Amino acid sequence: MPTTAGSARPRLRRAAVAVAAAAAVPALSLLSMGPVVAAPVPQDGVRVPQTLRPCVERALQRAADRWFCTAEGLRESVRLLSGQSEDRFTPLATRPVHVSGQDQGRRDGEWCGDITCHRVISDYIAESVANGIYGTGHAVEGRVRFTVRTSLNGRQPRFKVSFDVMVGPAIKPMLTVSCQDSNGGLPEGGCGSWPVSPKAFKRTWTSKLIHGNRLEDDSTYHATLGAQFEAQGVPKPGGGPWTADTFKTKSWDCWTPRGTPALCEFK
Repeated sequence: MPTTAGSARPRLRRAAVAVAAAAAVPALSLLSMGPVVAAPVPQDGVRVPQTLRPCVERALQRAADRWFCTAEGLRESVRLLSGQSEDRFTPLATRPVHVSGQDQGRRDGEWCGDITCHRVISDYIAESVANGIYGTGHAVEGRVRFTVRTSLNGRQPRFKVSFDVMVGPAIKPMLTVSCQDSNGGLPEGGCGSWPVSPKAFKRTWTSKLIHGNRLEDDSTYHATLGAQFEAQGVPKPGGGPWTADTFKTKSWDCWTPRGTPALCEFK
């Protein structure tokens, strides 16, 4: 059986009065930022970075059954009058940061700080990281990090996914890596999808290498990571599953230079 969080896991709560007393912090523009972000704001044992604080404060005020914050926005599971739940997304005015692989050599996701980042390590390898905070109602339950490392083997993309529990209980995720073809501005087309559902884990899980399909068309491609997860020991309905915002990786181009073999490279 998977390992679950201990029964003595502290409840990571923040009182509503603390929300009202907190200093207002505007949503940060990430276009001009590097991987080092503003000083984090501690909240009853949960380190809430400045980049995620506007989303977390909004989530705590709205107190949906389940909510998930990234620098890009807030995803909530709202209970309808019918008793069913509906996922809703509220975007924030931020964009992912693009980081130089030459300047940031670490491979554990720390190079990204606490935002959503992409870095090109070489013409054929790129890494994308998304950080998130999740909770129930007025409670912050934990922090997680997703990493997708994409390597190009000729016309075949390969993916390795990591899921880190930064703070909080053990997690049981349900993940799907999908390949997307931009189709030159037309509606995107799919080029493969690969679900992975590991057992519950407490700290870090990394997938085996996922071999994508050979990409025959000359086009621009990217991958997405869809994620749902349950937090072990959190009472339902707040216990999940949480739905994280779909995470988009760095794009790459495939083309056939005249007189040479077809190839794919990161943009």
